[in-house]
Amino acid sequence: MIVTVKCSHCGREFSKKFEDEKVLRVLLHGELVQDVFPELSADDRELFFISQICGDCWDEIFDEDIENKIELSAEEFADSK
Repeated sequence: MIVTVKCSHCGREFSKKFEDEKVLRVLLHGELVQDVFPELSADDRELFFISQICGDCWDEIFDEDIENKIELSAEEFADSK
């Protein structure tokens, strides 16, 4: 089956062909998407089966530097006492 999703952040559409049986295992039987589709990238698993957020938007929303920012904020907070 061809699955088409629209990124819930930017609105772009993405389509990909999947085996029907595997899609049903994830959606109806609750199997973990990473177990059923180990060949898919983390971006594709997230987009098609989890949050419907594309990889570009994921990177924009969840900036990889967030941990650094949190650490700096904690240090600034500690210094302000």
